[in-house]
Amino acid sequence: MSRSALETLHAVADVAGSVLLLLAFLLLVAAIVALYMLWRGLRMARSEVATLAPRVVDYAVRTETGVDEGSATMLEPQIRAISAWAGIRAGVRALVTGAPSPPPETEPSPQRTDI
Repeated sequence: MSRSALETLHAVADVAGSVLLLLAFLLLVAAIVALYMLWRGLRMARSEVATLAPRVVDYAVRTETGVDEGSATMLEPQIRAISAWAGIRAGVRALVTGAPSPPPETEPSPQRTDI
C-alpha cells in the first residue's frame, strides 16, 4: 500500500471511530434522560399514592362487606334447610332407638380476628 492510501485509510478509520463514539454518547444521553423521566414518574406516583390510598381501602372494605352480605343472604336458606334436615334425622333416630343421639363432633368455625 502506498503512503497516501494508508493515510486515507487512517482518516476513514478516524471518522468511523468518531461516528461510533458519537452514537455511543447519544445512547448514553438517551439512557440518562429515560432514567430521569422514570425517576420523576415514580416520585409523582408516590405522591399520588398518599391521596389515593384511603379511597382504595374504602372501596376494598365496601366490596368485602357487600360480598359477605351477599354470601350470607345466599347461604342462609341452605344452612337452615340442612339444619332442619339434621333435626328431622335426629328426631327420627331418637324415635326409632328410644334414646337421644349424641351431638355431632364438629370443629368450631374459625373466628375472623383481622377485622
